[in-house]
Amino acid sequence: ENESLAMSAALLRGVALGWGSAPAALVSFARALSYRAKSAAKKRFRISGSGLLIHKKTGKHHKNAKKSVGRGFRLGLDAVLSRSTSNRLRKAFFPGL
Repeated sequence: ENESLAMSAALLRGVALGWGSAPAALVSFARALSYRAKSAAKKRFRISGSGLLIHKKTGKHHKNAKKSVGRGFRLGLDAVLSRSTSNRLRKAFFPGL
């Protein structure tokens, strides 16, 4: 994280000083950063074999005593997003997949 901030700062300094375009190493570093999967998405989704996104259902973190056993069981199961939603989120959060 600190390394990427230092590289970004160096890139901005070089352009601000009138060196023209940034050095090739910094450009390739910046390009590599843009192809990373979003960390928040990696924690919340996983990709099925057919390319759909799978996630945990909400509503099972507290106040479970008032929920029926069947409802608690269903909330514990994974949910699969639709094909169109999966495609849109995959393009946004998982570039290159």
